[in-house]
Amino acid sequence: MPWVTAATATSTASADAVWACYRDPATWAAWDDDVQGASIDGPFATGVTGSLRPAAGPPLRFLLERCDPGHGFDTLTLVPHRRLPLVRIRFRHELTPLAGGGCEITHRVEIGGPLAALFARLMGPGFQRGLPHTVRRLAEYAAARTAPDHAR
Repeated sequence: MPWVTAATATSTASADAVWACYRDPATWAAWDDDVQGASIDGPFATGVTGSLRPAAGPPLRFLLERCDPGHGFDTLTLVPHRRLPLVRIRFRHELTPLAGGGCEITHRVEIGGPLAALFARLMGPGFQRGLPHTVRRLAEYAAARTAPDHAR
C-alpha cells in the first residue's frame, strides 16, 4: 500500500482555466512555492518527459503518465531518465467541475515501492506541509488569470 497525502481547494476558475495553468510548466513557479522552474520536452501529453527544479533539492525529471485535458494529469518522478530504484513517487492532479461554476482542485502525492516507508519519512512531512498551500495558491492564481481585470 503506498503512502499518500492529498489536499483539495475550490476555485472560482473553471477546470479549463486551471488546466491552462497546468499545461504551461513555465508558470508553475508562480503558484507553487516549492518549484523554482519547470519545462517539458514536447507537448503537454501522455508519455512526454520534463524537468523540474525544486526550491530545495536537486533538479529532477518526470514523466507525464496521464494527461486528460480539463480533468487532470499524473507525473512519475524519474532520476535522471529512468524510474527511481525501489520507489515510485507520483503526483496526481485532479479537476472536478462544480455545478455552480468553478472547480475543485485536488493534488495527491503517492510514494510506493519497497522503499516507500523510508522515502515517506524523509519527504512526506514536506509534502504534507506544502501541498495545501500549493493547491490554494493555484486556485487563486487561476481565478485571478480569468478575472475581467486580467483580460485587459
